[in-house]
Amino acid sequence: MKALKAVIPIAVSLAVLAAVTLILWHLKLTTSQSHLVFFYLLPVVSIAVLYTGRLALLCAAIAMVLADYYLQNPLYSFANDNPLEYGDLICFAALAAMSIKCIRVLLRPRAEIIERRSRRRGG
Repeated sequence: MKALKAVIPIAVSLAVLAAVTLILWHLKLTTSQSHLVFFYLLPVVSIAVLYTGRLALLCAAIAMVLADYYLQNPLYSFANDNPLEYGDLICFAALAAMSIKCIRVLLRPRAEIIERRSRRRGG
């Protein structure tokens, strides 16, 4: 049971990334948009809010690989025609890391306040 509780956040996070990748891949094929990697920011931040920052960082790294393979030209290759697309990936990584850190810092005081209140009531 304890192992199942550890696997569920990972499975949910990977499923969310797969769903977002499918939507963005379809959008890339139908409209030939660029810079779609930044749409991964919302699911990554949501994972940071719901689960842990480490899992969100792992998902950000996976999102970079998925974006490079499925969303950047040439499709289905890790090589890029345009060097600026590597800049998109680097900017996404930096923005995702900063967002995850901000979310974790914003959520931390609430847990500390609850812990302090429970100590005062108990002691």
